[in-house]
Amino acid sequence: MIKNITQKHIIIGSFATGCLYLLYLLFASQGTSLHDEIGHFLISRDAIHSPAHIFDIWGRTVHTILYILPAQLGLFGARFLSLLMALLTVYLTLETAKMLQIRLYFIVPFFLWFQPWFADHSYMCITEVPFSLCMILGVYLHLKNRNLSASVIIGLLPLIRHEGIALTGLWCIFLLYKKNRLPVVMAFLPLLIYNLTFFAFMGSLPFAMYFDTTPTDMYGSGSWYYFFIRLPHPRAVGIPIMLLVICGIIPVIREKRLYPVLFWYFSYFALHVIIFRFGLFASGGNKLFLMPVAPAVAFAAVMGLEWITSLIITLLKRHDTVLSRHLNERAIYTAICSICLLWTFFFVKPYPLDSEAAAMKKAVQWIHNENLDKNDIISTHVYLYYFLPKRVPTVTLWEKFGPLQNMAPGTIVIWDVHYSDRWNLNYDHLTDKKNKWKKMNEFGDGTVVIFQKTSS
Repeated sequence: MIKNITQKHIIIGSFATGCLYLLYLLFASQGTSLHDEIGHFLISRDAIHSPAHIFDIWGRTVHTILYILPAQLGLFGARFLSLLMALLTVYLTLETAKMLQIRLYFIVPFFLWFQPWFADHSYMCITEVPFSLCMILGVYLHLKNRNLSASVIIGLLPLIRHEGIALTGLWCIFLLYKKNRLPVVMAFLPLLIYNLTFFAFMGSLPFAMYFDTTPTDMYGSGSWYYFFIRLPHPRAVGIPIMLLVICGIIPVIREKRLYPVLFWYFSYFALHVIIFRFGLFASGGNKLFLMPVAPAVAFAAVMGLEWITSLIITLLKRHDTVLSRHLNERAIYTAICSICLLWTFFFVKPYPLDSEAAAMKKAVQWIHNENLDKNDIISTHVYLYYFLPKRVPTVTLWEKFGPLQNMAPGTIVIWDVHYSDRWNLNYDHLTDKKNKWKKMNEFGDGTVVIFQKTSS
């Protein structure tokens, strides 16, 4: 067994390397993996001026509140908060591994920091980051026999991501099975307070959103195995760690004390399988939505590492060779962890500005140069509100506008190839001369086109 002092060095080294790597990605990423991040940032940024944004259902209230102050420092400030939450997530995962008596608990932080999707997204201003933190914090508090506190934390999940309502219900079923009724009330307290506050300020009850299973059909559906085959993706769990997870199946089955925690995470995974199978809740089949299961993957990977190492040593001892005499646990751990580390370093890179963002940035520069930034500007792309900068309208966000024919002369519409036609800023209408719109300029080979209303 690796000595205690070496265990501490492994833990410290994992945290230091993981933090530095995420800091590098944070500083070097000019773009993002998905435009939703920019949308969430904008809502938090503008909520300090327009508090109605706090109640925006798409923005998710708890997520918006968490990022309000950091977002005033720009996207970097919001992302830095995410990195801090990722750090806390790794720490709680480590402490949970200790309480679960996982023999190689000291390697768990490594397998969390360097899971490709955790490294790839944990510094971003996305809902999966606080959701991951609350999921593991709930587990940690439960193992500490602090079920009241755990219930409050788990009760926040539906206010960060909508599928959190199912996890809250699952937690309450578990509490009732254990005949622990008071924490059940506490689990629904955050949701109750949110609905009452929402009703007081907005005049409706948002709880109905959990019953609107198909808010849109544009994202489609997939097969039962859709997410299973995406776990080994280079920027998801990755092949090396996924192989360790497979090796860990037998050891995990043998350890019954792990069952409640792993069932908690598997339930989240299964929930997304079901949601996307039937095309519910605009899932879209994005593998990123599964990132909150990363702590459970780290547990299983570590147990798989121990199992495969024991198997290799047993096989080598059957043959008296130079390799069998010199190869020990530490050497095998180092070799396998090095492969996993290099895999993540190779595949997880900083995000440059995508073509849409680059075209929108040029469009904004042109608007400033032409002194048109004071005009009424309409856009369906989050990057316009980010680069200009422009405050996002409450309620309608960047998705809903009045009819094009009713817009006042001088109004500027920045059409983009991705979203505009979807949100009724129709390109054919804008290019039809009888509708009195003038094409001013275009960028990115027509990715972004600027129009101005000439007359009513």
